[in-house]
Amino acid sequence: MDVIGMLIDELSESTVREVLEKHPRLGCKKRLIGLLDDQATKKSQSRIASAMEQFKLLDLIDQAPFAESSRV
Repeated sequence: MDVIGMLIDELSESTVREVLEKHPRLGCKKRLIGLLDDQATKKSQSRIASAMEQFKLLDLIDQAPFAESSRV
């Protein structure tokens, strides 16, 4: 849920707001996208590289319903 926002609509808005206030994302999308992209570049045959391609993982992370900076 915290990576791509899957099933976030099953939580109340107040719960999501409370969690994000206590644990701000602080550029999570940008950093995670950068780290995953770097890993997939270094190890193109890895599981993460495969998942990134198969599921368009970087796009899913970037489109997650959290207000923060967009993809680099």
